[in-house]
Order: sequence, then structure tokens, then C-alpha cells
Amino acid sequence: MFQTELMSCFRRCFYLSLCIGLMPVATGQSLQFELVDELDDRTLGNLSEDIVIDLRNHFQFVGVEQQLVLMETVLGPILIEMLPQAAPGTVQNFLNYVDDGDYDNSIIHRSVPGFVLQGGGFIVGNPPTAIPTDDPIVNEFQLSNLRGTLSMAKTNAGPDTATSQWFINLADNSLNLDSQNGGFTVFARVVGSGMEVADVIELLPRFNLGGAFTELPFERFVTVVQAEDLVDLPSVRRIERYPVSGSSAESAILFEVSGTNSEIVTAGLDGAELRLTLNNYRAGSSDIIVRATDIYENEIVFDFTVTTEREEAEYTNIDLSEFNFEGESHSFVLNLDSNTVWTVEESIGWVDFSIVEGEGPVQITVTVEENAEVTSRVGTVSIGGIEYTITQTPAFIPWALRFFTQEQFDSFGDLAQQADPDDDGLSNWVELVLGLDPSDAKSRLRFDLIEDAEGLVAHVFPASDAVEMTLHSSETLVDWAPEDGIELSVIDGGYVIRISDTDRKFFQARYASAFFE
Repeated sequence: MFQTELMSCFRRCFYLSLCIGLMPVATGQSLQFELVDELDDRTLGNLSEDIVIDLRNHFQFVGVEQQLVLMETVLGPILIEMLPQAAPGTVQNFLNYVDDGDYDNSIIHRSVPGFVLQGGGFIVGNPPTAIPTDDPIVNEFQLSNLRGTLSMAKTNAGPDTATSQWFINLADNSLNLDSQNGGFTVFARVVGSGMEVADVIELLPRFNLGGAFTELPFERFVTVVQAEDLVDLPSVRRIERYPVSGSSAESAILFEVSGTNSEIVTAGLDGAELRLTLNNYRAGSSDIIVRATDIYENEIVFDFTVTTEREEAEYTNIDLSEFNFEGESHSFVLNLDSNTVWTVEESIGWVDFSIVEGEGPVQITVTVEENAEVTSRVGTVSIGGIEYTITQTPAFIPWALRFFTQEQFDSFGDLAQQADPDDDGLSNWVELVLGLDPSDAKSRLRFDLIEDAEGLVAHVFPASDAVEMTLHSSETLVDWAPEDGIELSVIDGGYVIRISDTDRKFFQARYASAFFE
């Protein structure tokens, strides 16, 4: 039977007596999982960059800074923190056993209520087997054996006899263990709610099976001892304090985050960093909910609100004079200094912008195509919601060649367009544009006025698609105003104007082109 085999094992096992330590240390029970700094509501401009919040500054096992080891027991986890400053050699010795997997499936083989829980000596089995040990280590007693601390067990042979076995102090054992056998070396302490698990184990029924197992705890009262009734530790392993970016390593604290309005803010996690990304440059608000859970499933839920307010865009260095062009093709660089996202909304087919959307300052190349039309052209463009007008006169050479042969144009010379050889007050250029003969003094603008049954009719010559004619009127020959109520039509190469108003008025026909009026 298992009971007989177990008793045989006990006779082969050595007995490890518990002994003592000195200086105070924070107990395991004081190292609770806490919200140490609230996450405040915040108001930001909608153009702000991503917000990064280090959650390690807010949710903590207060005072825990060193390597953590998770002892999984059948009754719950016990998380412990190493104390290398007090016992560096002992910590390294313990971690060597952890990293080698020696403590996996080990058992709590001694429970003394109000005193200690002892483990690290045996692997669960039928019967339990002793953990292979490394060489004994040098005693490093410094810290007192207070409740919640872990110390190394040793034999009566002397202070430097500890190997693999350890114990958890269930009470303040400093008066006993700090001075016994050179003092028992405290090398770790329980973190968070782990002592609650230790206290449950302390209350379990115990059996005296002799040898090292005179106070062996069981999960329940039994009549026949089975291996599954022992208090075993399926796994003892290192874990991180917090999630690590880019790593799947287990951590003592886990985070979850969500938001109520993802159109305003997207909340995400990168390790222990909470990243808030403002979306679409909109104004609004979103509640951000952070859920932090420790290894014992203790939970802290906290929320805060992120409000975004619209920031007005600032645009500088837009030179409006750049938007008035002569007719030749032309490119220039527009310096756009902006603190926001901007777009260029074009409504002009003859203007090209090298960049039509972006964020922040930029240089944009603006290219205006040649205007081969006979009249000026006007368009509008919106840059970042601000509207600008772009005007362009006809291109001189292409426009002129619509009316002259290349030989005629070449004969003008630089000053030819200003010459007036027939001395009629109109330059060659003006006369040619109007369709008159520059060499004939009698070739001039003509204004015929006739009266029919419907009233007065004026026939103004010439009508040219190279110019625009508007009619002005006056009653004093001093103040002139556009005669908007009279319609113009073109017949026989001239403008026909019907004047139905018989009141006496003076009229002017005003010709305008891209180069004269």
C-alpha cells in the first residue's frame, strides 16, 4: 500500500529542522495590489499627437521592484518577490532550482500552524521522491523572519547547510528564527493576496508519517493516503511584474482597455503602455475604461474621459499675389505653414497642385497651364477651408497668333504694338485686336444710330471675340454707369443695341481686352 511505501520513504529521508534571522522587512500582507495614482480626465486639441500613459505608474504591487516567482499551488497562487540586496547568493540558488524546473510538482511537506509552511524538498508521487540538491550555500542572514517572508531551511549541522528547501513564515518568527543556527536567511517575501492561500493551507488536516513528514498537510481528511491528496505545487516559475511590449511572457498584472467612442479616440495597449490615438481630427469625448487584474484575480477598474476640442487651423505664407498670373505657363512653390490637417479642393482644370492633402507645414508646387484663350480666366481653390481666387490673363503669344500670322507678329518688334502710323489715336496693336486696319486712318470704330417703330437702335462696330464690350450711360457726361438693363446682340460683325427708353441719355461703348480698355 501507498501508506507502507510512504513510511519506508520517511525512514530514508533526513529531517530538516527550522531555525532563525534579524532585521525587519515589509511583510507580504502589506504588498497589496493598488491604484496608486488616478488617471485624470484630460482635454486636448483635436490635432494632438498620440497620448502614451505608462500604466506601471498607476497600478502596482506597491514597493515591488525585483524578480517575481509564481508558486502555483492546488489551492491557489502564491506570488513572491526576490530580495537580492539582502541575500544575493541565496536568491540565485533559489532561482537555479526554479529555472531547472526542480520545484515543479513539488509538495508542501510540513505545516506548523502559527509558524511555517515548508516545501522545496520533495516531488509528489507514490511515494514522494526527494528533489536532487545542489551544493549547500553560504548563510546570508540579514532580514528578520516576519510574517509573509520566505527563508531557506537548513540542517542542525551548521548555518551553511541550506540547499533546496524553503519555508514561508506564517507569523512573526523573529524571536525564534533570527538568532537560531546563525539566523535563517530571508530571501523573498509574499506579494499581494498570497498569504491568504498560505493561511488556507495552514488550516488543512495534518498527518504524522514520521521522518521529514511528521506534520504533512493534506487537502482533506483521508483514511488511505493517496498522492493526489498532498498539497502540491504544479509549477514554480519566474514571471514579469507587468506585460512586456512584444513579448508573450506571463505577468503578475494584466491590463485591458476599452473606449466608449472610437470615432474620437482609439485605445490600445503595448505592453504596459496605454496608447490613445485621436481619430479623424474630430471634436468630442470618449470614456476610457482601464481594467487591471492581478495574479490572484483581484480587479481594479478605473475610467477617465478624454475630450477633444477643435483647434483652429493656422495658415501663413500664402502670398495672394502669386494667384494672379500672366498667360504663360508658370510654376511656383507655395509655403503652407499649418498646424492641422489640410486639403486642397480644386475647381480649376488649368491649375495643378503637387500635393492636395496633408498635415502640418509643407511646400506645394503650383503649376498654372498656359492660357491660350482670348480672354482672362478666373477660378477658385480652397486650401484648408479658406477660398482663394486665381486669375490669369491670356498668354501673349498664343493669344496674338489667333489674330495674326507669324510673319505679322514677328514684324511688330518690341515696340510695334505701341506704334500709331495712321495717327488715329489707336495703336497698331489695338486696331488689330479690334479688327481695324492699322494703316488706314479711316478704319475706326463706327457707331450707327437709327430709329424704327420700336425705338432707337444702335449698331456698334466691330464685334470681336478678342474683346469684351460693355455699354455705359450718363445724363451729365460726367458720371457714367453700366447700362445693365440693355441686352447686346451681334449682327453683321457689330453689336446691336436696342434702346427702348426715350429719355435723353448719353451712351459709351467700352471695349476691353486682356491688354487695354
